[in-house]
Amino acid sequence: MQKRSKRILAATLAAAGVLAVSGVAYALWSQSDAGDVVGGKSETFEPFEVTGTWQGRTLSDTTTADHGLMPTESGIVQLSIPVSSENTMNARITSITGQISDIVNDDQNGCAGFMTLGSYTPTTTMGPSATSYTINLNKAVTLNADAPVGCQGMEFTTRWTVTLDPTRSGPSQSGGSTFSLNPTAP
Repeated sequence: MQKRSKRILAATLAAAGVLAVSGVAYALWSQSDAGDVVGGKSETFEPFEVTGTWQGRTLSDTTTADHGLMPTESGIVQLSIPVSSENTMNARITSITGQISDIVNDDQNGCAGFMTLGSYTPTTTMGPSATSYTINLNKAVTLNADAPVGCQGMEFTTRWTVTLDPTRSGPSQSGGSTFSLNPTAP
């Protein structure tokens, strides 16, 4: 090998050695810090309890005699849904379903099969700023056309399940409002 080539090779190896050593020196001098503790939190979506009232065939019924149903007629149920001011999220109503809870007179238990309850799939969003919302369920309970004579004078109770999901979408109903829903099934 020529003298000049040896010098170039020696200079190259020396430079590579310096780079390698400087890389090691850099790795020895690198630093890290975990920093301060950073706080976070989760949203609040409080439980609620639905209450309801039988309204009869129309919201304007004012006497007990007008509250009963004849075959093919439907009645309105009014639900009250409290909204907690502790909620940090709005609540979207995703479904409202009912079931016959009780037939008062045991002789009329078979009459439950002659009633149809409405099912509701609203997309109403409620905000936490209100104390409660009132929902009128139109055609909540229908006495079917084929209800037998034995169902006359029947008294019954219903239980309504309201499903709320938390959402960041803005309220579609103003606080403390009353609104009506029509069933999606019968």
